[in-house]
Amino acid sequence: MQKSPTGAIVRSLILPGWGQYYVESYWKIPLFLGAAGTCAYFIIDNNNSFNAKKDQIAKLASENPNDPYLDLYKRQREVYRDNRDQATFFLAGVYILAAVDAYVGAHLFDFDVSDKISFNLVPTNQNSFVSLSMRIKMQ
Repeated sequence: MQKSPTGAIVRSLILPGWGQYYVESYWKIPLFLGAAGTCAYFIIDNNNSFNAKKDQIAKLASENPNDPYLDLYKRQREVYRDNRDQATFFLAGVYILAAVDAYVGAHLFDFDVSDKISFNLVPTNQNSFVSLSMRIKMQ
């Protein structure tokens, strides 16, 4: 049974974790969904705070343009904008990481990881030289 790497990437780019479901890496689904949900929450929360602070600055500037707190409010607004932009960057990183993980998972889906392979190092003596031989045995 093989999985399509392109299908895994497309699914992960639509919803982080869907590509992991496709390649049957079920334990990774809550990690990617949780990370994407957390980033989305911070984007929305910081955007709402940014807009509220922007409205507060506009109201304060129209009422009293010489208010000493105006610069403080502007700096707070910029903090909300920076946090929103940073959360957006992290959300893009979650999407990219989920897509790469699904791609690799699809390629390695039918990789044999059974215990039927053994590896031994055996000392040998040939022409008065001591050496090690490696023997790989597949059962």
